[in-house]
Amino acid sequence: MNAFDANGITESGMARTPKEIEPRVLEANGIKFTHLSYTFGFNGLSLPASQPWRSAEINPTRIIADAKKARSLGAQLVIVSMHWGTETVAAVSSYQRKAAEAITASGQVDLIIGHHAHVLQKIEKVNGVWTVFGLGNLLSFHPTRAAFPPSSQDGMIVTVKLGLDAGGKAVVDQPVVYPTWVDKSNGIVIRPVLADLADPNVSAAKKAQLQVSLDRTASVLGDFIAK
Repeated sequence: MNAFDANGITESGMARTPKEIEPRVLEANGIKFTHLSYTFGFNGLSLPASQPWRSAEINPTRIIADAKKARSLGAQLVIVSMHWGTETVAAVSSYQRKAAEAITASGQVDLIIGHHAHVLQKIEKVNGVWTVFGLGNLLSFHPTRAAFPPSSQDGMIVTVKLGLDAGGKAVVDQPVVYPTWVDKSNGIVIRPVLADLADPNVSAAKKAQLQVSLDRTASVLGDFIAK
């Protein structure tokens, strides 16, 4: 967190003090919003018993309460990030779905962004709320083997236009996906798939690899890929 602060990056879901775990309201283009973050666990570790505020764990009741608090502080839009899902499994788990359904049914959350599975997962509306279940791998440099299949090299950058209607109600457009691919052939290069496929300077061999990645991505997120 100190490093984030030093570089002007806002963080959410972790804290150095009890106060820092509380929702914070930010502002962009005249709209006040909050970004709440939660995780299902800590890779076998536990929070210190005396410091449960160190990180926010997934609990729909808590998330809804945090969203309500953020709105009471002036937030007009509430975005929630969820560290969830089963590693290397593209299918949305029952745990993910139940949590998403409980949170979105509250009417307090406007967008959910998920990650952790290390492979892409679907995007859909849950109770009318756009839910990006899994971003895949944007940076992770996993070895390609049985534990981490080629699909673990696929990721995406998602853009979502958010705003308010005349009555002050949240308006969230359909997410747009820009596929990425972790190229491990020469160190590590994060390739923007669509741009590189259109680039005449990218080799035919590299484009063949990019096309395979794009085909995998399209099988999960075809309707959302940027045109």
